[in-house]
Amino acid sequence: GYFEKNYIEKISELIKQKKSKIIDYGIHTHCKNIPMGFPTIHDNLKDYKKEEMERIVKWYKNKLEKITKKKVFTHRAGSYAIPNLEIIDEVLGKNNLTIDSSYLNRDYSVPIKLEKINEIPPATSKKYSQKLRVFSPEQMSFKEMTKFYATAKKHTDNLVINFHSFSVYGDMGIKKKL
Repeated sequence: GYFEKNYIEKISELIKQKKSKIIDYGIHTHCKNIPMGFPTIHDNLKDYKKEEMERIVKWYKNKLEKITKKKVFTHRAGSYAIPNLEIIDEVLGKNNLTIDSSYLNRDYSVPIKLEKINEIPPATSKKYSQKLRVFSPEQMSFKEMTKFYATAKKHTDNLVINFHSFSVYGDMGIKKKL
Protein backbone atom coordinates (compact mmCIF):
# COMPACT_ATOMS: atom_id res chain seq x y z
CA GLY A 1 0.00 0.00 0.00
CA TYR A 2 0.88 3.67 0.03
CA PHE A 3 2.71 3.45 3.34
CA GLU A 4 4.96 0.59 2.27
CA LYS A 5 8.64 1.57 2.57
CA ASN A 6 9.59 -0.32 -0.61
CA TYR A 7 6.50 0.64 -2.60
CA ILE A 8 8.34 1.31 -5.91
CA GLU A 9 10.20 -2.00 -5.69
CA LYS A 10 7.03 -3.95 -4.91
CA ILE A 11 5.11 -2.31 -7.77
CA SER A 12 8.06 -2.98 -10.09
CA GLU A 13 8.02 -6.66 -9.17
CA LEU A 14 4.26 -6.92 -9.66
CA ILE A 15 4.48 -5.28 -13.11
CA LYS A 16 7.30 -7.62 -14.17
CA GLN A 17 5.07 -10.57 -13.30
CA LYS A 18 2.22 -9.17 -15.43
CA LYS A 19 3.93 -8.85 -18.81
CA SER A 20 1.29 -8.17 -21.42
CA LYS A 21 1.02 -6.39 -24.74
CA ILE A 22 -2.54 -5.32 -23.99
CA ILE A 23 -2.02 -3.73 -20.57
CA ASP A 24 -1.22 -0.02 -20.46
CA TYR A 25 -0.19 1.62 -17.23
CA GLY A 26 -1.10 5.12 -16.13
CA ILE A 27 0.01 7.54 -13.47
CA HIS A 28 -2.02 7.84 -10.27
CA THR A 29 -0.64 10.87 -8.46
CA HIS A 30 -0.45 10.81 -4.69
CA CYS A 31 2.16 13.45 -3.95
CA LYS A 32 2.91 13.36 -0.23
CA ASN A 33 6.55 12.63 0.62
CA ILE A 34 7.79 11.99 -2.91
CA PRO A 35 11.40 13.18 -3.40
CA MET A 36 11.09 16.36 -5.47
CA GLY A 37 13.61 18.88 -4.10
CA PHE A 38 10.70 20.96 -2.78
CA PRO A 39 8.37 20.15 0.12
CA THR A 40 5.76 17.56 -0.79
CA ILE A 41 3.61 17.76 2.30
CA HIS A 42 0.29 17.64 0.45
CA ASP A 43 -1.13 14.48 -1.06
CA ASN A 44 -3.30 16.15 -3.69
CA LEU A 45 -1.89 17.40 -6.99
CA LYS A 46 -4.16 20.46 -6.90
CA ASP A 47 -2.35 21.76 -3.81
CA TYR A 48 0.86 22.54 -5.73
CA LYS A 49 1.91 25.36 -8.05
CA LYS A 50 1.66 24.61 -11.77
CA GLU A 51 5.45 24.23 -12.16
CA GLU A 52 5.54 21.84 -9.21
CA MET A 53 2.66 19.82 -10.68
CA GLU A 54 4.62 19.54 -13.94
CA ARG A 55 7.66 18.22 -12.07
CA ILE A 56 5.56 15.77 -10.04
CA VAL A 57 3.87 14.36 -13.16
CA LYS A 58 7.22 14.13 -14.96
CA TRP A 59 8.74 12.25 -11.98
CA TYR A 60 5.87 9.75 -11.96
CA LYS A 61 5.96 9.33 -15.74
CA ASN A 62 9.73 8.70 -15.77
CA LYS A 63 9.48 6.16 -12.93
CA LEU A 64 6.60 4.27 -14.51
CA GLU A 65 8.11 4.21 -18.00
CA LYS A 66 11.37 2.90 -16.58
CA ILE A 67 9.54 0.14 -14.72
CA THR A 68 7.13 -0.86 -17.50
CA LYS A 69 9.36 -0.15 -20.49
CA LYS A 70 6.19 1.23 -22.12
CA LYS A 71 5.05 4.73 -23.04
CA VAL A 72 2.78 6.20 -20.38
CA PHE A 73 -0.02 8.43 -21.65
CA THR A 74 -2.76 8.35 -18.98
CA HIS A 75 -3.25 9.98 -15.58
CA ARG A 76 -5.70 10.02 -12.70
CA ALA A 77 -5.17 12.22 -9.71
CA GLY A 78 -5.37 10.72 -6.25
CA SER A 79 -8.68 11.67 -4.63
CA TYR A 80 -9.66 13.06 -8.06
CA ALA A 81 -8.04 16.26 -6.78
CA ILE A 82 -7.08 18.32 -9.80
CA PRO A 83 -7.04 22.07 -10.36
CA ASN A 84 -9.27 23.40 -13.12
CA LEU A 85 -9.27 21.56 -16.44
CA GLU A 86 -7.25 24.25 -18.24
CA ILE A 87 -4.34 23.83 -15.82
CA ILE A 88 -4.46 20.03 -15.90
CA ASP A 89 -4.56 20.20 -19.71
CA GLU A 90 -1.36 22.27 -19.70
CA VAL A 91 0.42 20.24 -17.00
CA LEU A 92 -0.31 16.86 -18.60
CA GLY A 93 0.24 18.16 -22.12
CA LYS A 94 3.75 19.35 -21.20
CA ASN A 95 4.48 15.79 -20.13
CA ASN A 96 3.08 14.23 -23.32
CA LEU A 97 0.14 12.64 -21.54
CA THR A 98 -3.03 12.53 -23.62
CA ILE A 99 -5.74 11.14 -21.34
CA ASP A 100 -6.87 12.13 -17.87
CA SER A 101 -9.64 10.57 -15.79
CA SER A 102 -9.88 12.81 -12.74
CA TYR A 103 -12.75 15.23 -13.36
CA LEU A 104 -15.68 14.20 -11.19
CA ASN A 105 -18.16 16.96 -11.97
CA ARG A 106 -19.62 15.23 -15.03
CA ASP A 107 -22.34 12.66 -15.36
CA TYR A 108 -21.19 9.22 -16.45
CA SER A 109 -18.00 9.09 -18.57
CA VAL A 110 -18.90 11.58 -21.27
CA PRO A 111 -15.50 12.73 -22.66
CA ILE A 112 -14.31 16.33 -22.84
CA LYS A 113 -11.86 17.27 -25.62
CA LEU A 114 -9.39 19.85 -24.33
CA GLU A 115 -6.55 21.51 -26.25
CA LYS A 116 -3.84 18.93 -25.39
CA ILE A 117 -5.62 16.09 -23.63
CA ASN A 118 -8.87 14.18 -23.59
CA GLU A 119 -10.64 14.14 -20.26
CA ILE A 120 -12.52 10.87 -19.89
CA PRO A 121 -14.13 11.28 -16.49
CA PRO A 122 -14.60 8.39 -14.11
CA ALA A 123 -18.06 6.89 -14.41
CA THR A 124 -20.09 8.68 -11.81
CA SER A 125 -23.11 10.91 -11.52
CA LYS A 126 -23.47 14.23 -9.79
CA LYS A 127 -25.34 12.40 -7.04
CA TYR A 128 -22.38 10.07 -6.41
CA SER A 129 -19.57 12.53 -7.22
CA GLN A 130 -20.59 14.80 -4.35
CA LYS A 131 -19.58 11.91 -2.09
CA LEU A 132 -16.45 11.08 -4.20
CA ARG A 133 -18.10 7.83 -5.27
CA VAL A 134 -17.50 6.33 -8.67
CA PHE A 135 -18.34 3.17 -10.57
CA SER A 136 -16.05 0.72 -8.80
CA PRO A 137 -16.41 -2.50 -6.85
CA GLU A 138 -15.24 -1.04 -3.57
CA GLN A 139 -17.59 1.94 -3.68
CA MET A 140 -20.87 0.58 -5.05
CA SER A 141 -22.86 -2.49 -4.24
CA PHE A 142 -23.55 -4.92 -7.08
CA LYS A 143 -27.14 -3.66 -7.20
CA GLU A 144 -25.98 -0.02 -7.42
CA MET A 145 -23.46 -0.89 -10.14
CA THR A 146 -26.06 -2.75 -12.20
CA LYS A 147 -28.54 0.13 -11.97
CA PHE A 148 -25.84 2.71 -12.70
CA TYR A 149 -24.62 0.76 -15.74
CA ALA A 150 -28.14 0.51 -17.19
CA THR A 151 -28.56 4.28 -16.90
CA ALA A 152 -25.02 5.17 -18.04
CA LYS A 153 -25.16 3.16 -21.27
CA LYS A 154 -28.03 5.41 -22.41
CA HIS A 155 -25.72 8.44 -22.14
CA THR A 156 -22.26 7.38 -23.30
CA ASP A 157 -20.22 4.72 -25.06
CA ASN A 158 -17.43 5.16 -22.49
CA LEU A 159 -17.50 3.78 -18.99
CA VAL A 160 -14.45 4.19 -16.78
CA ILE A 161 -14.32 1.71 -13.93
CA ASN A 162 -11.76 2.40 -11.21
CA PHE A 163 -9.93 -0.51 -9.66
CA HIS A 164 -7.47 -0.09 -6.83
CA SER A 165 -5.14 -2.67 -5.38
CA PHE A 166 -7.67 -2.98 -2.58
CA SER A 167 -10.35 -3.75 -5.21
CA VAL A 168 -8.28 -6.66 -6.39
CA TYR A 169 -6.97 -7.87 -3.04
CA GLY A 170 -10.27 -7.31 -1.33
CA ASP A 171 -10.08 -5.78 2.14
CA MET A 172 -9.67 -2.00 1.73
CA GLY A 173 -8.15 -2.01 5.20
CA ILE A 174 -11.23 -3.46 6.86
CA LYS A 175 -10.24 -7.13 6.63
CA LYS A 176 -13.38 -8.37 4.97
CA LYS A 177 -13.70 -9.85 1.53
CA LEU A 178 -15.53 -7.60 -0.90
